[in-house]
Amino acid sequence: LVRIPYRIDRYSNNACCVYRAVQLLIKQSSEPELNTSTRPLCLADAQQAWKLARPGLMLASEQTIGSVVERYLKVGIYTRDQLLTDGLLTINELELCLTPTTKNMTEFKLRARVEHVYAEAERTLAFYDLCQPLIAAGDTSVLADLPHKLGELMNQSQESCAKLYECSCPALDELVNVCKSAGAIGSRLTGAGWGGCTVSLVPVADLTQFMHQIRRDFYEKRGLSDCEASQLVFISKPGPSAGVMLVD
Repeated sequence: LVRIPYRIDRYSNNACCVYRAVQLLIKQSSEPELNTSTRPLCLADAQQAWKLARPGLMLASEQTIGSVVERYLKVGIYTRDQLLTDGLLTINELELCLTPTTKNMTEFKLRARVEHVYAEAERTLAFYDLCQPLIAAGDTSVLADLPHKLGELMNQSQESCAKLYECSCPALDELVNVCKSAGAIGSRLTGAGWGGCTVSLVPVADLTQFMHQIRRDFYEKRGLSDCEASQLVFISKPGPSAGVMLVD
């Protein structure tokens, strides 16, 4: 875990974009009545409305037609007026997710945000699927290629966070590149984005060189000493997920 040495204050309006996209996708499904639910809706609800088993299928094109997301969400920006005048959403639907912070939004990147969230959910499942043979049966035959496959998922995630969800920042993009140049198989931002930390997958044999290169190529140029940098870089081994322990 490698942290940038300062905080970047930016507010995300992505949740608002995603919520509006959920409303549009449900509206076009066979279960449009879900939009009348009194509970907050999410992209999993839209996936359920389209009766698709995995989130990635919302992005999967069929033989003659595009994916659900391609068909019903256009590339680029929706303006508030477009959503209303094209009959995509009513004024009540449009304002349902507005907060004091987002109430003045006039432009929404619905498709880009949705493509990221569905793809990220699919990558999470793919990460689990890759690890499962080792976890469930102790099958060590998967170990040869496993780190590189997991690292590629992490790299895809970072690219999506930066380009589609736009929750990275120049300092994080630079830090990810430094981490990969230093020997990380995969590296991505972690946390809420717009500052914070990266998490990297690094072979044990390369850790010493990795730590040295991170300090030299990222922290030194920002005037931080080795002692200060050591408070911002943490080594952690993979471990079991969260769970519940039952005791007598």
